[in-house]
Amino acid sequence: MITQSSLQAGTASYCVIVRNQQTAIQIIGTLLCYDENQNLIRSFRCLELPDKNNKVRESCIPIGTYEASLELHTKFGRCARIQNVTDRKGILIHVGNFYWQTFGCVLIGLMLSDIDKDGNKDVIQSMSAMQSFYSVMQSKFLIKIIEG
Repeated sequence: MITQSSLQAGTASYCVIVRNQQTAIQIIGTLLCYDENQNLIRSFRCLELPDKNNKVRESCIPIGTYEASLELHTKFGRCARIQNVTDRKGILIHVGNFYWQTFGCVLIGLMLSDIDKDGNKDVIQSMSAMQSFYSVMQSKFLIKIIEG
């Protein structure tokens, strides 16, 4: 069983989400994890909702730099909370596969594939990605979101 006291700090001190491709229903990106010397430690694929002016549960969060922390969530288990997002709360990096599972948060995966054959890329191997993310990130870190 995972407990809050079993969370171990990794070596990555910040990460960057590069928003590579936006469609009418989703944004496909890359999440890059760096150590304090700016060495790339690990990379993941990510999925967000499109930019709809920061509308709650319908939009990605604005481009910017945020504080974040690892936590155990009652619904999503291991995740990261992105803090101090203007006019938003409860923004997480969490497991999931499809854009409709984001709720304005960020989904993490190892690769992209059209799982449900709807013509949209989905993130896959999300639980493995979250495990890996947890193993490399410090318990508190910065996250920067940029356009690709």
